[in-house]
Amino acid sequence: MKCQQCGSNLQIDNAYCPYCGAVNPVAKKHREDMKRYANDYKRTKEEVVRNTRSFNKKTFRITAIAVTVAAVLGSLIFTALADTIGRNMYYDKRRQNASQYFEEVIQLIEDCDYIKLDTLARSKNVRSTGDKSMREYYNAERLATEYSYVFNDVMIKLTDNDITQTELSNLGNEVYSFYKYYNAGPDTENETVVKFFENCKRDMGFLLTTYVGISKEDADNLANMSEGQIHVLVEEAYNGKSTK
Repeated sequence: MKCQQCGSNLQIDNAYCPYCGAVNPVAKKHREDMKRYANDYKRTKEEVVRNTRSFNKKTFRITAIAVTVAAVLGSLIFTALADTIGRNMYYDKRRQNASQYFEEVIQLIEDCDYIKLDTLARSKNVRSTGDKSMREYYNAERLATEYSYVFNDVMIKLTDNDITQTELSNLGNEVYSFYKYYNAGPDTENETVVKFFENCKRDMGFLLTTYVGISKEDADNLANMSEGQIHVLVEEAYNGKSTK
């Protein structure tokens, strides 16, 4: 630019002409504009930084939530898959065992060997529902298990004169459970299973008559009694027997 006084060349930020000393009016305005621009730039920068920090915090929170949700969903999916795989493996094993021990299960049912049948079913994870060809034998296995519960309590606990009221009550529960499964029926016309049910009921009567003190008449009628009636009968019979 030119000095308005002498026409010499000036820089825009020269406050005075270096040749004639005249005041450069443009320089003052230039400095004011630069100061204003600097202040505007500073405010803009601070606002950008502030907004960026706020955005980063929000982004971090959103990202953290998203990662957490993804992790939870991933964990749930993994757990569900693992559970499904585990369940499938469990039932595959049951089917294999049911097929492997098929003949032994049938023989034990024919022999009415309740204790061995229950032991085999539980120790070898054999449950007949795992194989279509063996489903009709499931109720026989289940009744054998209920018989075993009563048998174990009678032979182990009732031979001890210090049996507690709680143990006696548990025996009542198990006797009731046995007759509940008996009343559900074999759910099959298979003669072997039907015979198994009747023999198991008969032997349960012998067991309770001999070791608990229930009369034969009451034993024959247990299948028709309610849970409360069975509890009272078991407790009264045992207490009466133990005082003799």
